[in-house]
Amino acid sequence: MPLLVEQAGDRPKSDWMFPSSRKQGASVAKQYPNQALTRAVVLANNGRDAPIPRLTVHGLRHTFAAISLSEAGADLLTISQAMGNARPSNTLDRYGHLSKKGLAPIMAKIDALVSQAA
Repeated sequence: MPLLVEQAGDRPKSDWMFPSSRKQGASVAKQYPNQALTRAVVLANNGRDAPIPRLTVHGLRHTFAAISLSEAGADLLTISQAMGNARPSNTLDRYGHLSKKGLAPIMAKIDALVSQAA
């Protein structure tokens, strides 16, 4: 997020966040991020014995969600917001099976609260 805030600077909200260097007043082309990522992977693979497989921006997005939920223990609502999904149900439908947060931790907390109250 800090990098995006720095990128945005004090530009007017009507300006493009990622303007085209070729076309005045336009944004970068839709395919530009994937092309830039492909070029970066090709450069990174120079001299490697085990090459990095082809990546796409969408694949990186999917990887972010999967690792956040399965390894980092993030919750679905936070990941949904980070990914800009319109509804958390979209994230749940796609990545819900990866979330380690389930009913057991909640039930343990409720059991502890009930035990304290008794």
